[in-house]
Amino acid sequence: MTTSNSSHLRLAWLKPGILLIAIALAGCRALGSLPRPPSNPLLPAGVIYQDDFEQENTNWDESDDGIVAYGVEEGRLVVTVNDFNASAWSSLSFGFNDFVLEIEALKLGGPDDNGFGVLFRYQDPANYYRFDISSDGFYSLSKTVEGTYEVVSAWNPDPAILTGELTNRLRVVAQGNGFSFAVNDTPLSLCVGPGAIWDPASPGTCLGGQVVETWIDDTFPGGQIALGVTAFQQAGPSIGFDNLVISEP
Repeated sequence: MTTSNSSHLRLAWLKPGILLIAIALAGCRALGSLPRPPSNPLLPAGVIYQDDFEQENTNWDESDDGIVAYGVEEGRLVVTVNDFNASAWSSLSFGFNDFVLEIEALKLGGPDDNGFGVLFRYQDPANYYRFDISSDGFYSLSKTVEGTYEVVSAWNPDPAILTGELTNRLRVVAQGNGFSFAVNDTPLSLCVGPGAIWDPASPGTCLGGQVVETWIDDTFPGGQIALGVTAFQQAGPSIGFDNLVISEP
């Protein structure tokens, strides 16, 4: 399943231009038809789903068309985008409502000018939330509703994000209509509001909005989770995801 012409904005002082992204998602289904993860008595208390990607893949979408590739290999879920202004995401076949998600992400190759992270409460190719970080130290939050892309919190640098070919641990907390995010156990602030933007001249200052630790939104009550990568002005970013844990909030 694919969608196209989703606009992605990186601020002119950081990454010039509005970029058109083709998002590749395979096998995604409507929330009502999604199974919940089967109960597993071997999992620690409170853990809903866990994956170290060491076993044969049965739950994640895999594809390789020579331009984008995503699938389990060598103990990781690897996503590679051999194009520019394009994205690829591999979706998990289960549905989730409230959760705490933690995932390790390692840059395997390509430019630091990239985006990678978690697409969550995915309904269909035109409706989902999305949390990204980049290998040059930035993070952002967005959502797409009825095919319309919306910046929730614009790209913003944070020293907690390790740059280059290092591993970052991302955390997404979804509980009811509240969402919070962290990288390497450091909570991330969000600059939210219509037209809100981080002030590049004054770190931590939100222009036209307010700074919050928890974003409130009731658009999507549940859905799928996907892991993926975005290439901006340079092709070739490749990210390996590992040690996924999804727990009760």
